[in-house]
Amino acid sequence: MDYLTEIIKENKERYFVGELAVKEGKKENLMTTFNRERYKHITYDVLVLTATRLLVNENEKEINLAVGLPVSYFKQQKDELKKKLEQVFAKVSVNNNKHLPINFRQVIVYPQGAGALLTVSNLPDDGRILIIDIGQ
Repeated sequence: MDYLTEIIKENKERYFVGELAVKEGKKENLMTTFNRERYKHITYDVLVLTATRLLVNENEKEINLAVGLPVSYFKQQKDELKKKLEQVFAKVSVNNNKHLPINFRQVIVYPQGAGALLTVSNLPDDGRILIIDIGQ
């Protein structure tokens, strides 16, 4: 998918997201991060705000957000990530649609594997459950 995201905080910034970033960007300027604290990188904010703007409409005033962290970083990073996301406020437009104010009323941070369990409707009463989460 191709997205042009415009984010207004103190000033207006534009970001290419998805394949459009590859098409329009220079290889040396493409941003990606494999840092253990990737939520501190601007690309994290851009992706969260882009996805949120694609999912909400102008009638939605209260937005609840659930995000996942790798299990190995969860204990150390969950509180800081939650606090960071609770402080987000920006006006966001994707592909030249209307700018909508985005802020999160409630933020829940899950360990990524546990988040997968929330979607299973018929868990067994006993035994083991195997979750494989291969992420990039």
